[in-house]
Amino acid sequence: MPKHSHGGRPPKPIDNYKDEILDRLSVQHQKQEVVVKWLYNEKRLKIDIRTLQRRLEEWGFNQQDRTKDSEQLRNRIHFLFCKLGASDEEMLTWLKGEGFQVTKRGLVRVRKELGLKRLEKSQEARDHMDEKLKELIEQELAKNVIQSYGRGQLVEHFRKIGHPVVRDRLFSIYRTLAPDAVERRFRDIQRKRGECVIPGPNLVWSVDGHDKLSPYGIEIYGGADGHARYIPLVAYEADLKFQDCYMYGTSTSNQRIETWWAQLTKTSTRKWIEFFSTIREAGYFSKDCLADRIAILAVYFPTIRTEITHFVDNWNTHKIRKQPHRPKSIQGKPYSLFYHPKDGIKNYGLSLHEPTLQRLRQDIQDWDPDQYLPPLTLNWCNTFLRDLDFNPYSPPFLPPDERANHHGFLTI
Repeated sequence: MPKHSHGGRPPKPIDNYKDEILDRLSVQHQKQEVVVKWLYNEKRLKIDIRTLQRRLEEWGFNQQDRTKDSEQLRNRIHFLFCKLGASDEEMLTWLKGEGFQVTKRGLVRVRKELGLKRLEKSQEARDHMDEKLKELIEQELAKNVIQSYGRGQLVEHFRKIGHPVVRDRLFSIYRTLAPDAVERRFRDIQRKRGECVIPGPNLVWSVDGHDKLSPYGIEIYGGADGHARYIPLVAYEADLKFQDCYMYGTSTSNQRIETWWAQLTKTSTRKWIEFFSTIREAGYFSKDCLADRIAILAVYFPTIRTEITHFVDNWNTHKIRKQPHRPKSIQGKPYSLFYHPKDGIKNYGLSLHEPTLQRLRQDIQDWDPDQYLPPLTLNWCNTFLRDLDFNPYSPPFLPPDERANHHGFLTI
């Protein structure tokens, strides 16, 4: 009677080396002949090419599906990791949706080659990271970028500047360094609002203006996608005129953008509203004085614009959590929900009408978004401020209340 009741020879122990074989084929791009020799020389396992190919077929492996490395792929991985803070799973889904030929193993390999690492696992490395993280938080707090950020926003911010960290560990250090900011955020009253359900991206954009800084010559306009809560539009300009919306409604009904204004105020603009109010009450600013309005824009506008841009970037990649009392609420990251909606979700965006697009481009061809003052005035102010060793595009790391006596503003 044969030793094996089903007849034939016993199966080769090749399955024990499955992960290593797939890694050599898909990540290291070795040829099958090389893998066969490696199995014999290193593992003392003798098989032929046909045996390997049959096993690969059983494993569902197709060597033609391996990662196609390119500069475009590497640039995209760097952008998704650093700019959007995407996980490997998110990057893999988005890259495939954008037409890149990439596998998970290949993605991880390229990411590591780019020096983009995930969390350190050893306790020694984590302790070192805590010390480094404390220094980074102090630097970012001095820039007034992360004031009043919540846990999720802090994680996204530090991940984008190359420091992936555990959320609770990060917030614990942040809380010890900025207890007042944490307490102020905790005291903020959340307004109750109804549930707004939009079936897919690009069906409705909520567009509105944020006029809290308009008394000082700074007007901010924004748009939020009703489904994804993605912010595709933010314009912050001096005396900017915004017209020709498609559909009008009251601010209280414009739920998506009004909610976002509340978040922006808590995180970024409230400190400027209070600061400008202080210098006005102290007699340093008058809306009727042209020189005062120019000084406000020359000294503070670049910083405000940078802070809002940071907030928009973090908002678009923060995770919208499941809300037990709002079962129809959409979950996920706004960027992913807007650009990569899940199966069954319709994207209501329409193709651009090229002649109309060209006409619109012609209408704004002379508009420079970076020119918030007349060129001669802006150049004079920048030259004057630099002569005072003050660069408005890279200001000193001082909290707003200490800037009221800044020589540049008072002198202008």
